Amino acid sequence: MTDTPSDAQQPPVRTEAGQTAANRDNARHADAPRAGAGKGPGTPKPAKTSANGPGQNRQSAQKTSGLGKPTPMPVSGPPFYLHVGVHKTGTTVLQKFLHDNQVALEQLGLHRLQTGLPQDNAHSWGNHDLAWTLRDQDSNGLWAQAAEEAAPYKAVVASSEEFSATRMPKRYAPVRAAITRFAIRPICYLRRQDQLLESTYNYHVKSLGETKPIMEFAERILKRLEFDTVLGALARNFGDKALIVRIYDPEHLKGDIFDDFLDAVGLPGAGDQLVKPQATLNAGLSGEGLARMLDANRTYQDNPDRLKEVRRDILETYAAPTWNEHEILTAAERRALMRQFRPGNNRVARRFFDRPALF
Repeated sequence: MTDTPSDAQQPPVRTEAGQTAANRDNARHADAPRAGAGKGPGTPKPAKTSANGPGQNRQSAQKTSGLGKPTPMPVSGPPFYLHVGVHKTGTTVLQKFLHDNQVALEQLGLHRLQTGLPQDNAHSWGNHDLAWTLRDQDSNGLWAQAAEEAAPYKAVVASSEEFSATRMPKRYAPVRAAITRFAIRPICYLRRQDQLLESTYNYHVKSLGETKPIMEFAERILKRLEFDTVLGALARNFGDKALIVRIYDPEHLKGDIFDDFLDAVGLPGAGDQLVKPQATLNAGLSGEGLARMLDANRTYQDNPDRLKEVRRDILETYAAPTWNEHEILTAAERRALMRQFRPGNNRVARRFFDRPALF
């Protein structure tokens, strides 16, 4: 599925809602963690830690329960919108949208955070380093830098689908410790797990040289599709009422994905004042294209130069349209997959949507 032109202050949530020839940009979508994390363009210098400033001591700032688990931060103060994905819900095009409109958004009162952005933003526009640094409890102090940058503003937004891979509540401790002046408002778009699996598989075949059948591939990423775990980690840190949870589907969006995201960040109706990307970004492959690319990956996995040539030809010829349904799974596989996730989906539906079923 395409990362299509389709993902904002808002009251308490009432929601709508291996690898060969992989390049540096594509690696951010792979399952394996990326080593290290750097500063994006315009990133402020590291803030010195103090007991009272944005970079205050992490242990003193983190509130914990008697069981050693974090209790939710209060939903008060100016909003710090943390767009967490999930993967394959229009994240790339939304990040490009924020990049292209950062000056206009600033005039509308929303600062697009620069800390954690890639130094080369030709093909990647997310604050991915801010997500990756949580894997080692922010040893390089990026979140203190983010707090220092955010301090002068009344509303801030950062975006990376890599946050959706953060399943353990304690990993958000650096965020809680640093961002103390703001109310953290996570924004999360959810998508049917069968569609999400197909779109992710399509991407891995297209860009990362995947050679396995889809159900073998699924075994590697099923944990990523447990939405109740992803949202539970966020809610434990920031509270249920702080979360803005929406469904990534044309029938549930308020307009297109850009209009919906602007509504989520407290700027409803602002889409007419901003420039929306016209080209589809990170497009998937059609059914025939997927079959051809899978065959090429298997045939030329030991010949990367030839694979690169074949891949380029396939990408130019077999791009899938926006909102394309890939239909890679059989009907039986699709039913079994959704049955597996039904209990967790129902918990999410009751908790965040006040309804019995999520999809």
